[in-house]
Amino acid sequence: SNRLRLELRFIIDEQAMAAVSERRVIEEDFSCPVCLSLLFKPVVLPCAHHMCFWCAHFSMTSHKVSTCPLCRAKYHLQPKICRSLHNLLGMTLWNLYVAREQETAKEEKSRGVEAEELPVPPAVEVGGSEDQVLRQALQCQKCGRLRGAKYVLGCGHVLGKCCVYNVSERGGKLATVCRVCSLEYPFRPAVYAPLTAFIASHFDTSREAPDSEFPQVEGEFPPVELSLAQGMRVERDAEGSGKLKIALDPDEAVSLGVGCDGCGMFPIVGRR
Repeated sequence: SNRLRLELRFIIDEQAMAAVSERRVIEEDFSCPVCLSLLFKPVVLPCAHHMCFWCAHFSMTSHKVSTCPLCRAKYHLQPKICRSLHNLLGMTLWNLYVAREQETAKEEKSRGVEAEELPVPPAVEVGGSEDQVLRQALQCQKCGRLRGAKYVLGCGHVLGKCCVYNVSERGGKLATVCRVCSLEYPFRPAVYAPLTAFIASHFDTSREAPDSEFPQVEGEFPPVELSLAQGMRVERDAEGSGKLKIALDPDEAVSLGVGCDGCGMFPIVGRR
């Protein structure tokens, strides 16, 4: 009887250690490279680097094209919160994610700002009986396919390779069109590796069609080359100090420090 109890205790301890190790791996894979904490209300840039919503927001500039803090890739759209990643972290790291929610709420109150409110989902044991709930939270939001590379667009929607290469062409330039919300982004989709790796290591997707059956898009996407936002220019200080300053083109409507709630353009260029 004592031996049986010891064996059961050993098995339980092993399972507990495995669960702790699993949570640590998830925490490391989904940590923010800016604040070095667990991602909270995560967003993914066009270069596929992730960060917290506010870390991305405060790293953007209000008067010129922004760059990723890690790879310096240029972009000009404030990415929206990815609900799939938000739900993944809430389900698998509930205690840590709720702590990050409380921490962020205090920071928002002190700054007088607020982001979109998203409830933290109930905890789910990875590999447990509720895996189907987690599976549904991470699948392609267009077709429901789980296998293969995952892409997170600027609108926050997660798509698989089967659905991500939906493009429009204007003047010989391509734009990615989200199949869920129809918003256009002038970027070639980049694989979001952390989510792709998590799915591959936690779910059996062998019955689904492989990515090789879905073609990639060939064509030229417009480069994000402008150092300043459209409608803005650099001028020398009129007082003769020789300093350079940012000036607005009087023929353009540019809203400094304001982002578009629809497409995410920041700053807003053109009349809305």
